[in-house]
Amino acid sequence: MEAEKLEYGKAMRKFICLILLGVASFSCYANIERAELAMENGDYAAAFAIIEPLADGGDPDAISYLASFYDEGIVVDKDHAKAFNLYKQAAELGNVRAQFNLGLSYYAGLGTDINYELAFKWLLKTAEQGFVPAYDVVGTMYSKGLGVEKNIQEKIKWYQLAVEGGSGEVGYVLASMYYYGTDVPKDLPLAVTYFSKAANLNNPDAQYSMALLYANGEGVELNNQESMRLLNLAAEQQLVEAQYYLGEVYRVGQVVKKDPTVSCDWFQLAADQGHAEAQAKVAYCFFKGAGKPLNYEEAAHYFLLAAEQGHSTAQYLIGIMYGSGLGLPIDYVEAKKWLSLSAAKGNVKAKEKLASMR
Repeated sequence: MEAEKLEYGKAMRKFICLILLGVASFSCYANIERAELAMENGDYAAAFAIIEPLADGGDPDAISYLASFYDEGIVVDKDHAKAFNLYKQAAELGNVRAQFNLGLSYYAGLGTDINYELAFKWLLKTAEQGFVPAYDVVGTMYSKGLGVEKNIQEKIKWYQLAVEGGSGEVGYVLASMYYYGTDVPKDLPLAVTYFSKAANLNNPDAQYSMALLYANGEGVELNNQESMRLLNLAAEQQLVEAQYYLGEVYRVGQVVKKDPTVSCDWFQLAADQGHAEAQAKVAYCFFKGAGKPLNYEEAAHYFLLAAEQGHSTAQYLIGIMYGSGLGLPIDYVEAKKWLSLSAAKGNVKAKEKLASMR
């Protein structure tokens, strides 16, 4: 958010300075450039020292930047109310970035009361001026009927513009709409088009979705090589579903050569992000010493994480480990607790073990 709020077109800034400040405009533009360079170098204090007097002199770009400092608490204490007033001042002077942030302030109730009608007014104004970050917000407001009558066609129009403007996230949302038939008739070719566009824009969810389509030959020709390429791209961006899926691919060994070590490494990455099935799988890697060194303590650690998320097999195995002292101190109370939880989910082995303990 900080980067968005400190980013604006240099050509537009120069134009505004020329119109508003006449002969002094070149000095204004040069100072804004100096401030931007300072921000790029991480010297926000120097940037603030340049911007504040320009803002006091009425320069709309400087006022907008100053608002961002207060909005984000950069150099100064965070003050949403002051930021809001500064955004409003700059917006009324025609600064597009300030108009956008003013709209967001009304939308989120930052420094002012939530007002969807005013939020929509300012966000639409910026979108109609070609300010790309506003496109998806306007589309979302049309989608939810916030500040404007619900209009799915307008939602799609603005989402399409957002994708054309480089938003992979919106591309994924649009693709999902066509894939699942949300607000629109199902349309697999269109879904593939937007999944592909979003994947090319480096959206990990879209990369994962396209990988599954290629793996299943759904809407595209089956292509395992492309599927693996996209899975790796998504997994490298920490998409937990892709990491788990790769763990399964290398465990099963149908698409690629079976590799327990690579499989368990992917499972562990997904497990460390909280994926319950991956936690159970990597625990088993440690428990059996297959793909990971034999380590009952690590196995217990991951089984317990999965068990706490309600994973029935993990609950059974953590019960066994408490009962036998494998990787954990013997604790029959804990053993019965976890076995009972697993049995309640229908785990037959847990029921049998409980019966043998009575």
